[in-house]
Amino acid sequence: MVKQIIKVGFPAAIGMSALSLAIAVMTSIVTAFSTYTLAAWGIANRITSVIRMPAQGMGGNRSIFGY
Repeated sequence: MVKQIIKVGFPAAIGMSALSLAIAVMTSIVTAFSTYTLAAWGIANRITSVIRMPAQGMGGNRSIFGY
């Protein structure tokens, strides 16, 4: 059972860690421009994350049920 959990969870953990690292790098790049640019990028990031949520949820369910 633990082996199955690691088989499913490890790639997901790596993917989410990479996403978090990418967001941190992009935030540091965007802050070099201006606060308005950072605010606009933050708003766009929130909108895209809301759009991505259903797909990520379905993808997570798919890996759990083994389809």
